[in-house]
Order: sequence, then structure tokens, then C-alpha cells
Amino acid sequence: MSTASRCAILAVALAVVAAACTPPTVDSDGPEVVPVPRKAAPARTSGFDTTTFRVGVIADLSGPTGAANRSVLAGVEAYWSTVNSLGGVDARFPVELVVRDVGGPSPAAAAVRAYAEIQSDVAVFALVGGTAVVDAVRQLASEDQILVVPSTRQSTWANLETLLPVGSSYAAEAFSGLAWMARDDSEADTWCVATDVSLVGEDQRVGALLAAQELDAIDDLVTIDIAVEGVVVAVDQMSALACQKLWVATDSLGAVAVLNELAARDVDIDVGVGGEVVLPLSAATQTWADGRLIVATDAPSWGDDAAGSVLLRSAFAAYVPDARPDPWVRMGFASQYPVDVLLRTGTLNVDVSRGALWAIAQGLGPINTGDLVASFDRSGGIEGIPREISVHVIDPIAGDPLGLRFVERFESPAAGALDVLWDGAL
Repeated sequence: MSTASRCAILAVALAVVAAACTPPTVDSDGPEVVPVPRKAAPARTSGFDTTTFRVGVIADLSGPTGAANRSVLAGVEAYWSTVNSLGGVDARFPVELVVRDVGGPSPAAAAVRAYAEIQSDVAVFALVGGTAVVDAVRQLASEDQILVVPSTRQSTWANLETLLPVGSSYAAEAFSGLAWMARDDSEADTWCVATDVSLVGEDQRVGALLAAQELDAIDDLVTIDIAVEGVVVAVDQMSALACQKLWVATDSLGAVAVLNELAARDVDIDVGVGGEVVLPLSAATQTWADGRLIVATDAPSWGDDAAGSVLLRSAFAAYVPDARPDPWVRMGFASQYPVDVLLRTGTLNVDVSRGALWAIAQGLGPINTGDLVASFDRSGGIEGIPREISVHVIDPIAGDPLGLRFVERFESPAAGALDVLWDGAL
């Protein structure tokens, strides 16, 4: 068939299709179809190229705190993979993580270099992992008006406008944890606190000392420094002092070392720890801790059936199946809720510039995390900083991957004493 013949047949076919698709010229009372206008996209800016958001991650992933930070990052990855599976921020703009590992002999110095390398290419820092690393970059980020989500929860950071922490601080965990342990006490007990040189431990120690000042049930709180004495000698001192109740105000590794030593000696003592402890405990330590240990943390147990926990488990299984359930995965996932709200709000306002995101953050109200973590209400000042904790006990047979069983949500009536810490951060 000639080219001319094929063209003639194609022209006839198109004419038939056009005629078939042309509505009859009769009056109609049917609804008028109004096209929905396409949403306006924000302009190109730092960390947003009009199609994709880029957010920064700076953390020690290969050094001394690498295991914990890798877990936090797994939670962050699971969160944004879930968002991206639905199209991204506002179902339109995927989120890409720009990750820099600062593990090595000097994480703080490496963090400063990593910050300089990527700060112009990211909208926010969705994770800065480790207290020393946060300290190294937070002032730089403040000068550049870049928001930072820290992996740690220092009390003195709660009101810093640069940082977007989530959940209760370490001091709040210690304060309310001690208050819960003392709530039904009518007899005088010997209270002790085990401390170390870590900044996490120091924040907990301050919370414990404030509790001792404010709570009538605690007449005195004896401090034992495991950094000076060592864990073995520290436990000897607990026995010599006849400590009946103990708060472990240390970093995660120190807490596990103390608990393992107490379990090895089968010491009969009531103990409280904050949410940074490495879980699950070993089988032997779990057996000893059953009925003796509480974990005071601003998070539910892994098997909780609230919406946030259900979403976490689903994302965990789908996107980071090689990670193990632990408190840091949970905290990493929860930490991204405020970042998501910021980016979505900026998108709806058609302005995701740093100045716009910064302004949104300063008045950020409470965020619905599906009860996964207590939300800051930055519009409420000090009154909006979370004080409530979740109290858990160790239950080896409950089936929770972390070995926990939830008891109750609790906030000490005296927790206003913590305001002195947050006032100092203003």
C-alpha cells in the first residue's frame, strides 16, 4: 500500500473517532466540569530544586557511638521511605537524605567540616547525631538559620530556637522516674544515684538532684561516680551504703554495665533508668530485673497498638528489615514528625526558604505523632516542653522485642522544678 493510501485511511479513521467523540448538539442539564488548578510549587531554594527536598544527616556512624546513631538513622530512613512511597511531602516532593559520617578520632571537628560541605545544599538537618556533634554545629546552624534535629535530648537544648528536639529531656526522665518510684513511699529509704562523666549522665543527675530537693519522700540522695570508682567498686559502695533505691544516671553503655553487675551479684535493690539504656537486656539481667527495674522513657513499648507505633513497625519491616528493634530506631522515626510538618507547611505556604521554615518552627504547636512521642508545643514556651514519661517494667515473657511492659503515663506534680533548667536555655 502506498504512503498516500495509508495517510488517506488514517485521515478517515481520525475523522470517525472525532465524530464519535463529539457530543450531540443538544441542551444538557448535566454538571459543568471545572478543571482543578494545579497546586503552585515553591520556588527553588537551599535544599529544594522544585522537585525534591534534600535534608542533611551528620552523625558518628562508624566510631564509638556508631551503633546507636546507625539505629537512629534507620528510623529516619524508615520515616522518609514511608513518606516517599506516598509521593513525598504533600504527596508531591520526595525527600532525599544527604548523609555524612563523622566517626573517627575527632567527631566534632569532622562535623564542622561536614556542615560546611553540605549546608548550602540542604533545607534542614533532619539528624545530627551525638551530643558533641550537635554542640559543634548548632551555633553555625543558628547563624545560617538552619534548623537541626538532635539525636540527644539535653535539657539545656529544649528552648534553643535552632534545635527541634522531640520528647522529654534526660533530666525530665530522671525527675519523673524518681517521683514515680517514690510515689507510695511512707518509709525512709536510702536513695542513691550512679553517675558518669557523660553529658547524658550529667543531665540525668541534675534531674535526680532536683527530684531529691522537691520530693518529700527522698530525704537524701547519695552520689556514686562510676567514672571514678569503676562499676565493680561502685556496686560495692551501694552495698556498703545499703542503697535501697537507685537511679542510674549514666550513658547507655554505663547503664547496662551497672545493671549487669547488679544482676551478677543478685543485689536486691529497686532501680530506675532512662530511655537511653540498651534494650533488650541480656536474658540473665532481664531475669534479675523483673520486679526490680523500671524504664522511664518518653515513648511506648515497641508492641504498643497506638497509631504511631503501628506505623513505625510497618515502616521498619518494609524499609529497614536488617535493623534490630531498639529505642534509637523508635526515636529516629519519631524525630522526623516536626521536619515533615515544617516542609509540608512551607509547601502549602509556597515558600520553603530557610527564613520561612525558621519562622514556622518558632511558633510550631503540638504535633500529632500517634502517641509515639510527646510533642513540643513551641508556641507555649516553657509550658510547652514535655514533662510526662511512660513507665515500663521489665517483663521477659511479655513478648515485646525490647523486653518491656507498659505500666502508665506519669508526670510528677512537682515537675515545674525543671523550669530552672529550661529558663537557662532561653
